[in-house]
Amino acid sequence: LGLPGHAHRCLLSPRGGGMKRDERVIALIDLDCFYAQVEERRLGLPGTEPLAVLQWTGLIAVNYAARKFGISRHDTDKSALEKCPQLQLVHVETIHTELSEKDAATSRGSRAANASGGKVSLQRYRRASAEVFRVLYAAGCVVERASIDEAFLDLTQLAEEKLQAIGAQCEGEGGPSEDAGDISWGDTHVLGEETNASLGERHNKLLAIGCSIVAKLRKQVYDKCGFTCSGGIAGNKMLAKLIAGKHKPNAQTALPRGAVAALMHNTELRKIRFLGGKLGKRIEALGATTAADVGQIPEEELLAEFGAKTAEWISSICKGRDESEVTKRDLPKSMLSAKSFRAVSTRDGIEPMLSLVCAELAERLELDFEENERVAQRLVLEHSCRRVSRRHTCAMPRQFSSERALFEAAQCILRGVPRDALFPCSRLSVSAQSFTAPGVRVPTMTGCSDGTTQSIASFFGKQQPRGGSGGAA
Repeated sequence: LGLPGHAHRCLLSPRGGGMKRDERVIALIDLDCFYAQVEERRLGLPGTEPLAVLQWTGLIAVNYAARKFGISRHDTDKSALEKCPQLQLVHVETIHTELSEKDAATSRGSRAANASGGKVSLQRYRRASAEVFRVLYAAGCVVERASIDEAFLDLTQLAEEKLQAIGAQCEGEGGPSEDAGDISWGDTHVLGEETNASLGERHNKLLAIGCSIVAKLRKQVYDKCGFTCSGGIAGNKMLAKLIAGKHKPNAQTALPRGAVAALMHNTELRKIRFLGGKLGKRIEALGATTAADVGQIPEEELLAEFGAKTAEWISSICKGRDESEVTKRDLPKSMLSAKSFRAVSTRDGIEPMLSLVCAELAERLELDFEENERVAQRLVLEHSCRRVSRRHTCAMPRQFSSERALFEAAQCILRGVPRDALFPCSRLSVSAQSFTAPGVRVPTMTGCSDGTTQSIASFFGKQQPRGGSGGAA
């Protein structure tokens, strides 16, 4: 049915830990127009100057100053400049190796042509994201990386501890237990008609404490990294995500429990977490466009279309209920760099593309080692020929973050591939797998100029042909 992961199981299963389901404090921190901010910081440009990040001829990020001119990510570079001639266009970082530069030189001035001779790199943004997450991880709560520029935080325990400390202090001073004391919404935009007077309700106190934590974290991110971010603070992940963008940029929004029903009533299905895709379209086919509309669909109709569990999940999510947990995600078990291109039929034609994917993988492995202190043991190369993909594995070179070492290892593999299984080649990928802690000795592969067959036999496994539509990994 298209439900992501264990969404409905989380909703319907009991929550552990002794915390009441309706007293959680969940926040979403969302970096404002992140790619544009990274470029502004790099170039020393103020956020008040219109700027967009370009990938070949399309826009992938538009700052808020540029959005005032009606520019969006649907624009091309030409249409954006027509709307705002003073727009700063910054191309996303690209990888060009010595081999690929030879191809790019013949098509200079054509971004579309250079797209085949270069490779987009997000490494600049990954490094900036890692800076931000180091700040968030230091907060002492569970942090879930939702994307390169978004994070969920479970602030429940921190808020509870703060509330208990305030209560103990008030009791020691002879005041009422859990007095609101210094608790307030601060500069947070509070949805509904809630005021500081509502802080007599315990969950609102917890939310307000969560707001103060988020405000401090946002300030720390700005002070240490130079990036503004927005936040949503609510009782679950879905609601926190839903409200985080209400007052962008550089602001935060809270949703007291008493305001949930009013918010959900007119919320479009496509804006609700998990309902923006095929599942949402199936619900819309039953005549519903908002969360309130779902309540008007006869129960038997929902049951017939989706089955009991999913129908119950849909009804609950549209009422603002979501029991999915904030969980620290495991590190990725593999890391891939891939490139599709116009089919080539010579080894000279394939080498520039191979050098590009190896260069990107080397960059990513270097950053991963810096952040996570681990190394990969296996290098996997995959190539596509006539819509059939074949995969080969060898030991990861000792110099795993060296473009040259990866390139030579991949070349060594390709020399052992029969010509009719390799050409015409239209896609290449290299990936790193089997990560371990540093200190594990891995074989070094420095090339296969001599004894090619023997070296390959010792470094890569059996070929695994796979049918498919281009070998997407």
